[in-house]
Amino acid sequence: MIRLGGDYQRIQYTFSRVDTIPPEVRRSLFRALETIPGVVVRPQLVEDALGRPALAVHASDDNPAVNEPGVRP
Repeated sequence: MIRLGGDYQRIQYTFSRVDTIPPEVRRSLFRALETIPGVVVRPQLVEDALGRPALAVHASDDNPAVNEPGVRP
């Protein structure tokens, strides 16, 4: 979990709750994530747990949540 403000939480909620997101909306949401300080969207694809191609989104090293004990960014 990345502890960030409302924009991140709204995008995270959308990805976790909406079954079908049109491709152009999905691209816009990932572009929006890239503009949030403390968030990194990796430019290269990774594999998810099921072996599917995916984008990696994680907290940047300077995000305060990274250094909190017991918090998984």
